Amino acid sequence: MFIQQGPPSRFFRFALCGIILLCLILSGHFFETFPNGWDQAEYAWAIDDNFLPHSPYFLYYLLGELFSIVFAAPVALTLLSLTSAIVALVAMALLFRNLKGASLASEVAALCAAALMGGAFLFVRQSATQEV
Repeated sequence: MFIQQGPPSRFFRFALCGIILLCLILSGHFFETFPNGWDQAEYAWAIDDNFLPHSPYFLYYLLGELFSIVFAAPVALTLLSLTSAIVALVAMALLFRNLKGASLASEVAALCAAALMGGAFLFVRQSATQEV
């Protein structure tokens, strides 16, 4: 049902990179390097000690294990949340861009939506914590 169109314009890619950078800067203020709640602590312990927590979200757990190869478990889980938020932001912008065909107006609308989402306090705050 989507309209077929070419790759995003240079303007769109550049502006989206700016929005992602702004989101990363805003999230840096709230970035948690420690568990701040029971579920977060339980997942950090589970990754450190190789057991399944009480609510086994397998993909979250396995990606946390993968990220913890390089980082400590709490930092790995926060980076996983931040990475997931950025992927969701880009996916939403590309989806909005593809809804109405290739035009400057659709790219500007998609960038406005991405900027509103990426700058929203709840999005920034939850992307910088170990959110299950």
